Amino acid sequence: MASIKAFKKDLNTEIATLIDAIYEIELTHPEVDLKKTDALIDEAIAAFDTLIAEVNAAKRNKSKDSFKALKEKYTKTLTGLHAKLNKLA
Repeated sequence: MASIKAFKKDLNTEIATLIDAIYEIELTHPEVDLKKTDALIDEAIAAFDTLIAEVNAAKRNKSKDSFKALKEKYTKTLTGLHAKLNKLA
């Protein structure tokens, strides 16, 4: 990972893009259950908050292994969220 700042920016961008995609699905597919999309948005925001808190904790430890684990968790979390998004559409 190039830097902590870049990682946080990537995380923010990915979550924002995901939420935008959810809103787009709500607009283009009126038959989609809004409770499910709202739950997915809440899950995305919670994942963001959790990952940012873990990045800040790892930053204090200054451990490269911590950042590698965070990058893997980031990828796994976003993959799971995108899979749930694809089920909605």
